[in-house]
Amino acid sequence: ALVILNQPLFLSLETFTTVWEKAKWRIAADGGANALYDHLGPGVRGKFIPNAIRGDLDSARPEVLEYYAEKGSMISEVKDQDSTDFQKSITLIQDLEGAENEGRCRIMALGALSGRLDHLFHSLHLLYLLGPSRDIFLLSDTSIVWLLDKGKHTVWIDEQCLGETCGIAPVGIQGAHITTRGLKWDLDNAWTSFGGLVSTSNAPSNTRKVVMIETDAPILWTIEISP
Repeated sequence: ALVILNQPLFLSLETFTTVWEKAKWRIAADGGANALYDHLGPGVRGKFIPNAIRGDLDSARPEVLEYYAEKGSMISEVKDQDSTDFQKSITLIQDLEGAENEGRCRIMALGALSGRLDHLFHSLHLLYLLGPSRDIFLLSDTSIVWLLDKGKHTVWIDEQCLGETCGIAPVGIQGAHITTRGLKWDLDNAWTSFGGLVSTSNAPSNTRKVVMIETDAPILWTIEISP
């Protein structure tokens, strides 16, 4: 599933189309409808119609709501002030999964890594809140980030879509002991923490297309995406 948040989109049309076509459901989170509408020119806008626009709808412009409603998008207004539009969109995806007897799908969120810092913190919070039970990826025009829960992980490096720079961030925890194989600068049971060692500006090894990561606490993994 794809969730578009309320931030300008900077993905190329080619990359955006690839992400869009891989999603079964496409949800614009309130002002994310504006971002989608503004990102696409009139010639292609009609090819990218979200299944729904979800949220308290205090940000989506009236003309944008009218445009997508006429094209068949469901306009789903939820006035709950105890959850964000991102959370409301995930709840809708859960409802769609239940209605169609689907398992938990992966969620790709666009616009989560830019804009206001408190919004970024919330997006990272959702990775820790939901990441252990559902694959959620935050994507920008330069990077992708997701949660690696406690345990062993294998990350396959697809050179056609992933770039050279990566990092491991012990966000929201005291720290973590991390061991890696397949990075230019591998970690060997290294204690990583803010205020101590943090593995940023690392890179996959030139000789391997797979990275092995073992951690004793949840961490964030980020890697550059190809232009």
